[in-house]
Amino acid sequence: LYWGMNRSTAWYRRLDWWFVLILFAALATRILYLNHYRSLPDWSQLKVDHWYLHHWAQSLAGGNLVGDTTYFRAPLYAYLLGLLYAVFGDSLWIARLFGLAVGLMTLTLIYLCAHRAFGRTSGIVAASLYAIYPITIYFESEILADPLFALLLLAAIHCLLAWQERRTLGSLTLTAILIGFAAITRPTILVLVPFLIVWLSFSAGSHRKRVETISVILAGLAIVIAPIFVRNLVVARDPVLI
Repeated sequence: LYWGMNRSTAWYRRLDWWFVLILFAALATRILYLNHYRSLPDWSQLKVDHWYLHHWAQSLAGGNLVGDTTYFRAPLYAYLLGLLYAVFGDSLWIARLFGLAVGLMTLTLIYLCAHRAFGRTSGIVAASLYAIYPITIYFESEILADPLFALLLLAAIHCLLAWQERRTLGSLTLTAILIGFAAITRPTILVLVPFLIVWLSFSAGSHRKRVETISVILAGLAIVIAPIFVRNLVVARDPVLI
């Protein structure tokens, strides 16, 4: 018990309380915004992208998991939202609170990435700016895939920074998988993959390490993207990657 208490105290002391304060400020700001937003007619007037993703998620929550056409948009956001609708009901509050949670996780990753790359002060400043930036608060409250894409991209960057420090296959594999998830949220990220592979090849050193690094990246991407491609091929008979 004494050893456990010492561990707890050490964890408590390691916590960056300035960041915790920023996180709670960001949460309070977003709750106030949502509370105001729900009083406006715009709350329930879904536009093109919002309407499409909301109704797609409703269809998924109703059991239409496979569909019968090629994915018109990358599917990850809609599937996650559909899962939430299936569990909690298809309320617009659920969709917007999901965006709030994504935003707070993004804020955390901004802090961690900046802290890791440039130091604690940079992490605090970056997190503070994101916490009160009006554009991010707005988009997190909309039924759009962009906040989730930003979260997954930042998670991949954080894993890549970890790989730079330790050069472990685990960090590199997780980086590739997270990029794959980002790709099935917004496929435009795949444009950056060739540049990442070139950079990693130069950083790898020996030829064996270079081959190993490239193989890990391609395998991690394939694990996530291949099922989407196969689904489009089998269900819609259309060889569309995502």
